[in-house]
Amino acid sequence: MRIQGITSDSNSHLLSENERFSVKLINNESELNQARKLRIKYFSNHTIKKHKSAEAKKNETSVTKKLIEHHKLMVHDGYDSYAQHLVVEDLKTKKIIAYVRIIDAFTAFKIGGFYSETQFNINKILSDQQYNMEISRLSIHDDYDNELTARLIWSGLTQYATNNGFDAIIGSLSLPLGENLSGVTQTISRYKTQHMSQSQFRVLPYQLLPDNKLLTPLKFNKNEIKYPCVDYLFSNGVSLCGDAHWNKTSNTAELFIHYNISNTQSVPHCIHMSEVELGLLCNL
Repeated sequence: MRIQGITSDSNSHLLSENERFSVKLINNESELNQARKLRIKYFSNHTIKKHKSAEAKKNETSVTKKLIEHHKLMVHDGYDSYAQHLVVEDLKTKKIIAYVRIIDAFTAFKIGGFYSETQFNINKILSDQQYNMEISRLSIHDDYDNELTARLIWSGLTQYATNNGFDAIIGSLSLPLGENLSGVTQTISRYKTQHMSQSQFRVLPYQLLPDNKLLTPLKFNKNEIKYPCVDYLFSNGVSLCGDAHWNKTSNTAELFIHYNISNTQSVPHCIHMSEVELGLLCNL
């Protein structure tokens, strides 16, 4: 794995895996359009399924209007113009296979708040007065939803955060609900049991999931849905900060997460030195 400095130059690779994949920030219109198409496809597939199965027979016109509104939000929801856009590109196919949006605390202050503030009461997070970096709209191509893609995304995010002096990564991860609400709630329940944050980082959702109940620990079974990328993030120190918010437009469960950047700091090289090497260093 080769790691390079992170810049907003669309030609600068942030990180590569065996020269096959590149993680980078994009800022040109062509790449942004490709990233938006991935985002639209990732979210719209689940929204269309939901509306067609539940409402299409009742009011086709209403469903069409909702889908058009949803499509517009996925293309541009007002935050995109102020955000950084990090992607994973398959250099062999020249396709963007994963996308995540970044908004820093200073930008959020200028535009009136983080995107996640439209979904959660995050007063506890903000009162901590850390320099936060928010992520949202994480989207992954179905054919690449695996641990490798997750590792590339997370490496790019933590490197960007470290290089730019952020204290923490916050934001929302979207779990498509589809037609298996029970499976999704079981997955979220597992996250709550295994990866819950400390009390000072708890948030409150503005809209609970469709069953209108706070999630409680359940007995996990085969109906639980697997999310490889989300599982990877939680297994690497990301914490869940409370109950899920139901985004009705995209039909997703939004999970607010928190991660201290200090967790990624590497151990100084001298710790790994032998006594002979340390002695030679002291005599220089």
